[in-house]
Amino acid sequence: MVERNYPALRETVWHTVLPNGLNVYVDTRPEYGKQFAFFAARYGGMDLRFRGEDGEWVDTPQGVAHFLEHKMFDTQDGNALQRMAAQGVDPNAYTTPSMTGYYFEGVQGFEDNLRTLLSFVSQPWFTEESVAKEQGIIGQEIRMCEDDPSHEVYYQLMEAMYARHPVRVRVAGTVESIAQITADTLYQCHRAFYRPGNMVLCAAGDIDPERVAAIVSGVAEGCVQSGCALIGGETAEMPGFYPEEEYDLAGFAVGVADKKKIIDSSAVRPGDAIIGLASSGVHSNGFSLVRKVFHVEHADLRPPLDALEGKGLGETLLTLPAMLVVMPLYRTIHRRCASDY
Repeated sequence: MVERNYPALRETVWHTVLPNGLNVYVDTRPEYGKQFAFFAARYGGMDLRFRGEDGEWVDTPQGVAHFLEHKMFDTQDGNALQRMAAQGVDPNAYTTPSMTGYYFEGVQGFEDNLRTLLSFVSQPWFTEESVAKEQGIIGQEIRMCEDDPSHEVYYQLMEAMYARHPVRVRVAGTVESIAQITADTLYQCHRAFYRPGNMVLCAAGDIDPERVAAIVSGVAEGCVQSGCALIGGETAEMPGFYPEEEYDLAGFAVGVADKKKIIDSSAVRPGDAIIGLASSGVHSNGFSLVRKVFHVEHADLRPPLDALEGKGLGETLLTLPAMLVVMPLYRTIHRRCASDY
């Protein structure tokens, strides 16, 4: 990360742009007891149209950005807002005419909650049933705002000042406009606006900037490649076992499948082809075999080897990238299942 100084404000901020385009800013505050993280998209109530993947303009109803903010906390495994609160932090979100932001603050569990924040904002999950339920909830919120004098004065002033500019549009929309929102509308807008290059992550507190950048980069890329949402986890920091500044990050995956789409031996027929995917390296339990074959407890893995282009065996084993094949396989299986019905 690059250190950026602001002498006039007597402030120093660390900044980097990740390979996926996400801007990350970290304000280190060793004297602070709390940590804070803010993940935002340049997408608000006045953004009513965008270019679709085919290059054509797509118009959306008023209130989609605000509706999306509400729905992003819902995951297949429960409500992320409740989960983060149970992990000891205070999470929330809000939508303005030009931005949607998700944040949390707390005195513990910063890294675990940061991963949860990055995951649920990056991986949407909507159903028509949950959207219909949310329309009723937001409809009540809109009616309450219409009974608030200060709220009405603000928007009537905006409508009087701006004849055509979308800043005059009500962030929450109207009861009539949100009735037009569907799950597909939300997915389209998420793809269009919740791109890393259109987002920013800010963090502050007694935290390590490089560590924050590493977590964000790894979690974001892993979730995208696997098409999964990170809904929890644990970071182990055990004094006396791990050296200072080192930690252990572990996770596991749980999936669900429609029974009629499960691939098992019942459909195997003579003449079927078996497709094998070459591994990109030693992964997970494969290291147990490596330790046994090379007796690593008693071997020096550092000497360079010609067969490894001058690198040592230890360095080579630790730098082989893991190849995630979830999404390519999912798309192949999905096409097969679609053709069967």
